[in-house]
Amino acid sequence: MSMQLLQVVMNTQFDSPKYKLMLAQMAHTADENDTCHTAIGDIAKQCCLNLGKTFQCIQELEQGGYLKIEKNIRDVCFKLNPARI
Repeated sequence: MSMQLLQVVMNTQFDSPKYKLMLAQMAHTADENDTCHTAIGDIAKQCCLNLGKTFQCIQELEQGGYLKIEKNIRDVCFKLNPARI
């Protein structure tokens, strides 16, 4: 867990509470490099959102510069951007 990143997320105002909730959940599971290796289905379940809303929210956060989606052969991970948050 990245406590510094989680603290940054919690102290930031967002247009929608779902953005804050999703970033807080990702920060909670992020490693020391601010990278979250959680499955999208797990994020949806933990944030009480359906998969469609979760995908939409992740895309909006990526477009806003809050995170970057990194894909590799085995999985998808999310690199959070503390400077933007």
